[in-house]
Amino acid sequence: MEWQAVHGIRNWRGALVGGLVIPLVTLAAIGFGLGAVVPHGAVGDSSYLRFVAPAVLATAAFQYAVAESTEPVMAGFKWQRTYEGVAVTPVTPRQMVIGQLLWTAAQIAASGALVALVMVACDAMEPLPALLALVFSTVGALAFAAPVMAFSAMVRDGSAFTALNRMIILPMTLVAGTYFPISQLPTAARGLAMATPLWHTVELCRDGGTGGPTSGAIAVHLAVLALWAAIGLAATFRLFRRRLTF
Repeated sequence: MEWQAVHGIRNWRGALVGGLVIPLVTLAAIGFGLGAVVPHGAVGDSSYLRFVAPAVLATAAFQYAVAESTEPVMAGFKWQRTYEGVAVTPVTPRQMVIGQLLWTAAQIAASGALVALVMVACDAMEPLPALLALVFSTVGALAFAAPVMAFSAMVRDGSAFTALNRMIILPMTLVAGTYFPISQLPTAARGLAMATPLWHTVELCRDGGTGGPTSGAIAVHLAVLALWAAIGLAATFRLFRRRLTF
């Protein structure tokens, strides 16, 4: 994790573009642009800007988690082979996985905090909901980062990440209630959306600070995210241990 921090600080410009500029451009285009033609009340009691802003924060966190759990993991195994160098030290594969996830969490939280501050300044979110959305988006993104790390440790070709983005990440973003309520989807698609970790994260981010969900609903959302994280961690620990056992 210390090496990742040093490397990340040296390459902060790219991280700034991916973690801050892209979400804000999305918010400007969707929230302010499209929101200007969406009638008030079309997505509930709030404006479309306030409806979509928490989802943009959650989606940005997921995209950051995917970016940090795909090519950097493959680089550690195949291109730079840093994991093999670490494996000859007392550091265990389990500790490598935890360190990678902690660094991912730190980056998600840092970039998300900047996005949330801008959203509050633009009156897209209130301060307390923005803070809770930051926490929930980080938790949800980490829950998804774990199985993505397992996928990255399993594949041998970087082209698999293109398929991952096209066939899973993009469709999940479109159906997870990010830009419109999933009640507008067909029944089958609605069930698929509710199985995704992004939908649960969006719901937590959107309603966590407004008193909308009950404690039971929050518990269900968190339980689903915990299940994704548990399955992903179990698979990642096993795959890292298999590939780094000499």
